[in-house]
Amino acid sequence: MLQAKTIYVDDYGARWLSRTEIAEMLSVTRPTVWRLLNKMRAIPKYRGAFLDLSNTLKRVRERDFMEFLKEQNQAYLKK
Repeated sequence: MLQAKTIYVDDYGARWLSRTEIAEMLSVTRPTVWRLLNKMRAIPKYRGAFLDLSNTLKRVRERDFMEFLKEQNQAYLKK
C-alpha cells in the first residue's frame, strides 16, 4: 500500500524531523533518540534547532541533528 508522508520544510529548505522519523532513519529505538535529543538540547549552540509545537509534537532540524551526531562521533574517537 502506498503511504504519503508529510515532510516539514522551513523557508530555507531545512527539513524538520520528529523523534519517530529519526529513529526510523537511524534504525535505533525511540528512547535512544530521546537521550540523544536531550543531550543535544543541553548544548547552547543547538537551542535554535528545536521546535516544540506542543507537549507531544516536537521537531528537530535535520541538518543540526546530523552535525551533532558527527560531533559526538569525533568526541568518541578522541578518547
